[in-house]
Amino acid sequence: MQFSFIITMTHCLCAFCESCFKAYFSQAIKEKSIVHVVCPMCGQPDVRQSQGGVEEALDYFSLLDTQIRHYLDPQIHELFQRKLRDRALQEMPNFRWCAHCSFGLLHEADQLRMDCPSCRKSTCSQCKTAWAPQHQGLSCEKFREWQLHNNPEYQTAKLENLLSRNKIECPKCKFVFYLSKGGCLHFKCTQCQHEFCGGCNRPFKLAECGSKGLHAHHPRDCLYHLRDWNVPRLHRLLQVNPTLPTVEVGSSHTIRLELLQLVFQPIHTFLVNKL
Repeated sequence: MQFSFIITMTHCLCAFCESCFKAYFSQAIKEKSIVHVVCPMCGQPDVRQSQGGVEEALDYFSLLDTQIRHYLDPQIHELFQRKLRDRALQEMPNFRWCAHCSFGLLHEADQLRMDCPSCRKSTCSQCKTAWAPQHQGLSCEKFREWQLHNNPEYQTAKLENLLSRNKIECPKCKFVFYLSKGGCLHFKCTQCQHEFCGGCNRPFKLAECGSKGLHAHHPRDCLYHLRDWNVPRLHRLLQVNPTLPTVEVGSSHTIRLELLQLVFQPIHTFLVNKL
């Protein structure tokens, strides 16, 4: 009878048999973000923290790399290294991805045009779209206006403009999300796994909000209330705040939640009539 060796995690000292270690970390590296490649028993360390956890994360991944190199297939170890590299690059303030290929580069902050040394094409470092000659000398906003009036493919440009008016940017890695109908203000970035409030743009912490507003990370008409709140509590909420909220996104502009209103107004009307 063949027995597996016992492998101890260097950070938390949790122990696994060799076969379980290989199966779990192989799957986690293939299918998950690098910040989720942590101990499956205790969930430690929390490498998502942007403050105070940088050194701990570096130490953890350095030690884990030694174990992965020894126990896992070379292809898995190579993928692990690539994900670590991408995470480190995304945390650099001047790092940008090329809009045309998968190449990334460091770019001077005062220059809009960014030339990719791999595909030889250009990208705007601010709006992260393919560079056009008409962008030269124009801000991203002015260039977008020019596109709407002069671009032959105006339908596509108008659609992009509509989406850009309803976008939210991850405050940590600057990845762009687009607001959809419904949902709440609790966002989780698919790139860096940072959790933040789409209203106050601050890190998401349960029951805490920088603005101390009514939304508490959920719009008044969010399905969270309909799912988890009892009828008396819903009644009090409707009495205190009978109007839909306006959510301030960052410090540059304010978005009226028109999409939410279209979806949740019937729900609101139903509750008012029912209660």
